[in-house]
Amino acid sequence: MELTVLGASGTHPTPEHACSGYLLRHEGYTAWVDAGNGTLARLQEHVAMGDVDAIWLSHAHPDHCADLYPFFYALLMDPGGASVPVYTPHGVREKLAHLIGEDSVERFNTRLAWRPLQPGESVEAGPFTFEAFEAAHSTANNSLRASTAGRVLCYSGDTGPNEHLAAAAEDADLFLCEASWVESDAGLMAPIHLRASEAGRVASQAGAKRLALTHIWPRNDLGEVKEQAGDAYGGHVEIAREARGFEI
Repeated sequence: MELTVLGASGTHPTPEHACSGYLLRHEGYTAWVDAGNGTLARLQEHVAMGDVDAIWLSHAHPDHCADLYPFFYALLMDPGGASVPVYTPHGVREKLAHLIGEDSVERFNTRLAWRPLQPGESVEAGPFTFEAFEAAHSTANNSLRASTAGRVLCYSGDTGPNEHLAAAAEDADLFLCEASWVESDAGLMAPIHLRASEAGRVASQAGAKRLALTHIWPRNDLGEVKEQAGDAYGGHVEIAREARGFEI
């Protein structure tokens, strides 16, 4: 499978970087994993919107789902198109529907085929098996374990330290993990995100073969983030950035 980074900026975009979003592809099947603001434009540099076969939203914060809105309105301009399944935690559709015009709500619920998943549940999506794992965030977040052809990607979404993340990333060929903070950010707010060192420790505990860091706060120095994660991981650490591709 192939992972392409559409955006990886934590919390808000910058002039150069969009928020969280990724393309996961295998055997002609395309899944859009998180739809943070700025990622729909980047998506179209790689595939047409009509080529998106499924969407995974880790949670209902704008930096992970805002571009679902323009995607939906593009679907409305193609009345003959198929519905696109959207895999989310429970309650995400209801939250997002509040910003849809009353004349479009019904189609928001049909052109996007909402498939809520509880942690512990899994679904077959084309060649992939998607498994949802519980996370520790300020709203319900599903960490993703995607597998196909004997290969595994784990994507943390947004989460603080929790006992489930290492299980989600166990022996993963690529662990795409949020690393919002550095050590100097400790105590900044409730533990709803990971420090780089914590991401590295989880990757080591899980036995992940590769670690790529994402959702880094724009103000944090990438060299510092990489060093702190690497010291805890004990292996090579990569930074997720736009147009970066990972063969898994």
